[in-house]
Amino acid sequence: NNYLAAKYNCTLTANDIYVQDTPANGNYDHDVAGIGRVNSSNVHNDSRGSGVVRILNPSGLDDNEFYIWGHDNGNLGTYQTGDYPSGEGLQGRVVRVWRGTEQGTITNFEVRFDLTNMGPVTASQLRLLIDTDNDGTFADETTAGGGVIGSAVTLGSNVYGFTNVTGLNNNIRFTIGTTSLASTPLPVELVDFNVSLLNERVLINWSTASEKNNDYFTIERSKDGLNFETVRILKGAGNSKVQIDYSETDYNPIHGLSYYRLKQTDRDGKLSYSEIEVVKNGIKVENSLIVYPNPSSGTVTIEYSDDETKKVLILIRDGNGKQYFSRLIYPSDAENKILVDSEFNLPPGIYIITASSNNQLLSQKLIVK
Repeated sequence: NNYLAAKYNCTLTANDIYVQDTPANGNYDHDVAGIGRVNSSNVHNDSRGSGVVRILNPSGLDDNEFYIWGHDNGNLGTYQTGDYPSGEGLQGRVVRVWRGTEQGTITNFEVRFDLTNMGPVTASQLRLLIDTDNDGTFADETTAGGGVIGSAVTLGSNVYGFTNVTGLNNNIRFTIGTTSLASTPLPVELVDFNVSLLNERVLINWSTASEKNNDYFTIERSKDGLNFETVRILKGAGNSKVQIDYSETDYNPIHGLSYYRLKQTDRDGKLSYSEIEVVKNGIKVENSLIVYPNPSSGTVTIEYSDDETKKVLILIRDGNGKQYFSRLIYPSDAENKILVDSEFNLPPGIYIITASSNNQLLSQKLIVK
């Protein structure tokens, strides 16, 4: 019932144990699974569900005790995150974060990750990262504090496990990291994506720092920044540990303002998208949307400037499209700064801030801790 309530956004009237699926807790409502015990005749101590995380072999699981977890649907790759404890020798982590609800006091259990789609992995370089202080970040965690656990054990079939895990108590987040992006890299890491217009042709350039199981790239364009069409499909390198530079040309671009993005598709069909780039009248439209501080604790300042625009609509949405904030600003009248403070109740998570006008559409990612 807790799994279905999280998946379909329903409210349980009884036995509502898993609370991480609410906006206030960050919407960890993907691939929910759990272990638990009602009594000695009703025990479920090994679960994976539809996700990559399997938890099993609990110690101290007593009557009416449960542990249920889900994730925030972040990428299973190192895209755009520097939030990892580099002081512990880590070089990256997956963007996806899991969070659990514990009812009762479970001593420990085993946590396994199925990394079938991650390519070759050296188990000794994997680390289980635990947000022990529950502040929404992993960069401040240490081995001594129990926030960095390693190395993993190879269990076959691309499954890697951590045994006798403690610290995954109620509300605590966790994820997985690597101490070497050279020998245990994560999927395609896009480091640059740019468009420009030359002689009525749009030049599209991008670079990857590494690639894992990368099938192909799709260049997409749009007239309105919302509805995209395919311009060209380009085969990816598959697996690479060095920077690769790509370049393509749109010989028949849209007249006037147009929007471009890059879609990357893994061999298993999983997708990821770049930020949107904008071209207008032969000149690249510079990003005039500024968001700070970022990451934020819930209070953020948004600035937008464009001499040609009379009014701009600012929206803040989460990854599921739920809108948290909406306001018009008037940059031509110097009213180009707004403050979004804690009264808007932005729970910890990743948000997309968009600024749309008759001139352009810009977006920025916001991380709230």
